Amino acid sequence: MPHHYLLAMTNALPGQDVEFNRWYDERHLSDVMNVPGVVRALRLQAIDGLRGPLSWNYVTLYELDTEDPAGLLQELSRRAGTDLMPLTSAMDLGTAGAAILQAIGGVHPKPEHTAEQENHP
Repeated sequence: MPHHYLLAMTNALPGQDVEFNRWYDERHLSDVMNVPGVVRALRLQAIDGLRGPLSWNYVTLYELDTEDPAGLLQELSRRAGTDLMPLTSAMDLGTAGAAILQAIGGVHPKPEHTAEQENHP
């Protein structure tokens, strides 16, 4: 089975970052994790001055364990804005986005360098 991920890209409304992050950490993560097939999550924040063309301040990478990623996305959409997954007025819905991604290779660790390799380019 291919390994899938859900990439969620979000912004808080101006001046609402504290409320947005409180909601995301204290409520939204657990709501998403309650959807069957969502295994774990990693939240990331862009660093000012080091974001390049990225327009989102917050990105969450959810690891999925499902044979039906489209069905999982439909279930997330069905729950969004309900008692199962309330949204917050602190989120900029106009810039939010999501995508299901599929791994196309394994993790590539950095090879160990030996003293001999350092002396010979």
